Amino acid sequence: MTKEIAGKDNNKLIRSQVRHITNFFADQVAKYFQDLPEAIGTGEARRLTVNLCIKANSVLEEQDMGWGVVDANKFLIDCIRMVTLGLDAGNGECYPIPYRNKKTKKVELQCSPSARGLEKLVMEYSVGKKIIRFDAYAIKEGEAFTVKRTPGNDLWSYEEQPFSSGEVAGYVTIAVYEDGTSSVMTHTTDDIEKRRQASKAPNSPAWKNWYTEMALAKATRRHCTRIPIKLPDAKERAFNQADDEDDFESFKDVTPPTIMLPEGIGEEEVEEEEPVPEPEPAPVVAKKQKAKAQPRKITPEPPPEPSAFDEYSQIPLDWMEA
Repeated sequence: MTKEIAGKDNNKLIRSQVRHITNFFADQVAKYFQDLPEAIGTGEARRLTVNLCIKANSVLEEQDMGWGVVDANKFLIDCIRMVTLGLDAGNGECYPIPYRNKKTKKVELQCSPSARGLEKLVMEYSVGKKIIRFDAYAIKEGEAFTVKRTPGNDLWSYEEQPFSSGEVAGYVTIAVYEDGTSSVMTHTTDDIEKRRQASKAPNSPAWKNWYTEMALAKATRRHCTRIPIKLPDAKERAFNQADDEDDFESFKDVTPPTIMLPEGIGEEEVEEEEPVPEPEPAPVVAKKQKAKAQPRKITPEPPPEPSAFDEYSQIPLDWMEA
């Protein structure tokens, strides 16, 4: 009975600590956007931050880690970036991936848009014609997919065999514009396999049990990262300023509030792992220049290949988001 009571008390303390930490990040993000109301309202900023913290806490629990090992300042900056983009972790539009920084010995929860999040971004902020829909198909052997490339429009047709059990021959993603035109991108099985092998968990249960769905998400990500986007000026300013050392002085070296926990809780060690390739690129807004510059189109660029001396190691996950 005594052990049961102690266990319940520990759980209450941990839940209380998580609430305090969540409120801390939500308050800090809302404070950041008080001076940038055109970018996003403080109420919506709090909601998105809370959802991201809930997702981050789930990731930490899966890795049997506590918030005490997390680089709070880095996570705060990433929260601001995801909130600026309007991505909702509760809707699967972004997610945190834990990395161990070998120099600081801290865990960095690096937040990135998911395939769904990238799709949302290009539909809202793509340069040129407005995208109103994204379609994705797994083309099986025996089916016929054709595309005729014409200036400003890809004319395509698809003869589907919905109950075919044939092997997948390739994948197709289609950006549909409001004027009725389309942009088609094809993806071979080798294209997808290359990206699966470079992912954090190429043999995860998700890939084993839902290969086609994961492959379609990879194909969607590949297409979206090749579409240039342009954020509204207020959002671009908020995104850039989050990483501006001068403007962000008051947020440096932040530490979330903690509650004293029983001995042994929140002192987890993170196993060191060999470096792995970084996630596929998300749309990135160029760092704000000190001199006033004209707005420019933002085109995502792939990150450089990690070197053998990469200071980060990714903490193994038993799941992954495409």
